[in-house]
This record gives sequence, C-alpha cells and structure tokens, in this order.
Amino acid sequence: MLGVYIARALLAAGARVRAIVRNPDKAAFLGREGVEFAKADLQDRAALTEAFRGCDAVVSNAALYSVTNTSWNDNYQANKVGTENVYEALGAAGVKRVVHISTFGVYRWFPVPKAFDE
Repeated sequence: MLGVYIARALLAAGARVRAIVRNPDKAAFLGREGVEFAKADLQDRAALTEAFRGCDAVVSNAALYSVTNTSWNDNYQANKVGTENVYEALGAAGVKRVVHISTFGVYRWFPVPKAFDE
C-alpha cells in the first residue's frame, strides 16, 4: 500500500531502495523498477537486523490496520511489538536515521456510542 509510493518517490529522488518485505513476490513489479528486496517479518528481530544492515536510513511504515478480521492481539503484535522489533533491529544494524509512519491500529477498538454516530 503506502510502501509502493514511498519506494517510487525515493527512486525518483535518486535513492537506492531496499524494501523489507515478508513476500517479495507480491511486489515483484517494484524489482523491475529498481528496488532490491530483503525478506523479514516484524516478529523476527534477527531477520530485520540483517535486512537493515548497510542502510543509511529507513522509512518504517509497516503496520497492521484492520478494524475487522483481526484480533486485538494481532494488532498488538504487529503494531506495538513489531515496532519495538524494528527499532531494536535498527540499533543493532547501526542505522542512524529513521522516519516512522504509524497507524492508529495500536489502540484498542471500542464501539462508538450511538450518540456520537448521529
């Protein structure tokens, strides 16, 4: 989603882009545009560290955003624990600059009272 636009903007600005993804096949079209891939999951700190190694800067935009079809724990693991893993991996890999783009998926969902919905 957002990562495609970030990658293309960075390419257009002349940057060398490495996309850290769970499944490189889903973004193969970006490979044809000049993006290199490293495979890692937000829950795998060691893989993230290796994927970030050699990067000057990282734009971190991975998040799980879904009000339906996911549990609170799924959102918590991806958005809170995953972000912690990213920052620990960035430090271990020696990355000095990061831009973090978040989601409101870190907040527990509550039904909106009818009075606010009118």
